[in-house]
Amino acid sequence: MKRDIIFLRVQGHNMKEEFPSIAKITCPKVKGISPRERLFDLLDTSKDQPVTWVSGPAGSGKTTLVASYLIERKLPCIWYQVDERDEDLASFFYYIGFAAKKAYPHRRKPLPRLTSEYLSGIPTFTQRFFDHLYSWLSPPFFLIFDDYHRVALDSPLHEVLLNAIYNLPEGVKVILISRREPPSVFSRLYAHDQVKWIGWDEIRFTLEESRNLIVSRISTLRSKEGIERLHQIADGWVAGLILISDALRRGIDLQSFEKSSPQEIMNYFGNELFNKTKRELQIFLMRTASLPSMTTKMAHAVSGFPDSGNFLETLTRNNYFMVKHYHTEPVYQYHPLFRNFLITHAKDFFSRKKLTDLYHRAAMLLEESGLLEEAAQIYVDQKNWEGLILLTMKHAPFLIDQGRNQTLEKWLISIPQSLFEHHPWLLYWLGTCRFPYDLSSSQNYLKKAYATFRKEEDIEGTFLSWSGIVDGIAFSHNDLYRLDHWIRTLEDLMNEIKEFPSQEIGARVASSMVSAMALRWPHHPGFYKWAEKSLAITEPPQMVNIRAWLLFNLFLREFAMGEFEKGASIHNQLSPLTKSREVSPFIKMIGKLTDAIYYQVTGAHEKCIEAVSEGMELSRTTGIHILDQPFLVHALLSGINVNDLETAREFFNKLGSSLNLPPSSSDLLDLRNRYIYHFSSARYALVSENLGQFNHHMALAFKYGDEMGSPVFQGGDHLLNAVALHRFGKNKEAMEELEKGSLIAQATQSKLRLFNSL
Repeated sequence: MKRDIIFLRVQGHNMKEEFPSIAKITCPKVKGISPRERLFDLLDTSKDQPVTWVSGPAGSGKTTLVASYLIERKLPCIWYQVDERDEDLASFFYYIGFAAKKAYPHRRKPLPRLTSEYLSGIPTFTQRFFDHLYSWLSPPFFLIFDDYHRVALDSPLHEVLLNAIYNLPEGVKVILISRREPPSVFSRLYAHDQVKWIGWDEIRFTLEESRNLIVSRISTLRSKEGIERLHQIADGWVAGLILISDALRRGIDLQSFEKSSPQEIMNYFGNELFNKTKRELQIFLMRTASLPSMTTKMAHAVSGFPDSGNFLETLTRNNYFMVKHYHTEPVYQYHPLFRNFLITHAKDFFSRKKLTDLYHRAAMLLEESGLLEEAAQIYVDQKNWEGLILLTMKHAPFLIDQGRNQTLEKWLISIPQSLFEHHPWLLYWLGTCRFPYDLSSSQNYLKKAYATFRKEEDIEGTFLSWSGIVDGIAFSHNDLYRLDHWIRTLEDLMNEIKEFPSQEIGARVASSMVSAMALRWPHHPGFYKWAEKSLAITEPPQMVNIRAWLLFNLFLREFAMGEFEKGASIHNQLSPLTKSREVSPFIKMIGKLTDAIYYQVTGAHEKCIEAVSEGMELSRTTGIHILDQPFLVHALLSGINVNDLETAREFFNKLGSSLNLPPSSSDLLDLRNRYIYHFSSARYALVSENLGQFNHHMALAFKYGDEMGSPVFQGGDHLLNAVALHRFGKNKEAMEELEKGSLIAQATQSKLRLFNSL
């Protein structure tokens, strides 16, 4: 139940969809390339293994080899160019979902996205995602992951792909293209002979292959000695063969390249190209190198040359390290070695001001094309903090909505602290980003943002940061006493401001207030006023998730207060909502939990167990495990209620195995789960007449209940203890506990607790 679950992403916002670069999700077009049958045969034989690893240095022809193989053999594929953005797994799944949609545009239902409710079950989500994807594919089919060397050695992406590979259906193969050897995490695949490795020794051109390439580029070079010497200098490196061949054609002596490294050869070629081409082409190359990939329109906009299309086609046709992709229009991409040369040269060629203007224009073009992360990287590289802040402010809601918290956090922490600390929206978004990972840090940033928003009289920011703070406290169930201050704060705010600045903000704030009051002040005279306000705001269909969440909180409050008729009415309203196709998986699980609670309290034991089983199955298939403990405890309590101790024992054991041992500070729900476990263990010990176990678990239930600070739970603890003390013959102590429970029941005005106190 992460941050976006608590305020339940309001659907239908107006943010523009971000689209990955076509170069990232499209197989490169290769023309004029002689088929490398020797390597094609190796790739053919690798079909007996699910994974093929193709590795070699930059410019060795790895990508061209795989692309030409797929074209020659007429094999369908999803092509995915890996880069640093994929360190954020939510971004990886988001982009590869686009790649799949591009390959199968007729599929109407999109692949699932890794939003934060799934973060506790990445392996389960991965299996679900790829099972869904594999159901689209018709063998033979290939999944290509190009530039895999750009994945850090400690990246969680390796485990994601391993899980995907373990579940590959028959006839679906994976090819990974990299400049490096396979990382050690892939050793499990090697141990079971699941990988075919085509390395540099196989990739490098043979003498015969070099001869064919050289003759195709220099028709006058026929001497065996000259060809062998050129092959020896390039050492089978295809980029070197192309560059040196072109240099020879221009009249440069072959001796100039003796003992040159690949980068030196590239730099030599670059300088020669610059020296032998017109000035306008030089400028075009350096300006367009500011873009990681480009359409003709983008090249024209950033370079200023109307003839950009002809320039790009000439570079592609002559194999001057320009890769062409095609979707609805051509997309061009310089080879990394060549682009690095051009960027370095541009730094010496252009003035600082012109270079700054160039990169700012490039970033804006990328943003307009939906390439947000490419734009952000330019702003970071150029230290254009104003541009990065504007980009962040504009697109932060969209990234949070997609669960790509880590991508947004990366942008935010790039901004210098001197700028960051005084910008409340940046503080707010960092607090929001960190909610699923570091609740303490999240609270600190949200509180700083709130204080600054109030000082600057920013109403939207004030309400949103208030909601974030309250949601964090309510979510953790840790020191709920803090909610008292924030409930009063909102009451003061509403006396001052009167109405919300927008319906969405109103829905979030009202939802947070209802949750806070239900936990701390369920008897507050203004509770129903807030409940009615929140339900009125969330009537539109696009707010079905947040409306369901509100109804769930109202249901819990009514049952805790003993208002069973109202609770049953809310259950009837909530049930059809949670069965809707429009709600999130989490809300579907909330529906099952509501059923389980309702049937547990009303004594419908079999229906309760059925609801719990269905809810736990949803937990298993979605990887969302944050409701496991509530499901298990209601099954356990239902078994106790009807004296089905065998069922109670089964779920008691499951509940115990679900607990972190020892306590985990990284688990935001650890305190809630410990309270649930020890309270239910005390109940189980009581029916088992085990005084020692009861005292042990009851003492811990008191401890964790007091740390949480929910009066409803605290009252229930005293009343359960009173029953136990009476049963074990300690009537005086039982009366003292009964009095404590009765005082809390009177303070909260809970009909249920008042009845229990009689």
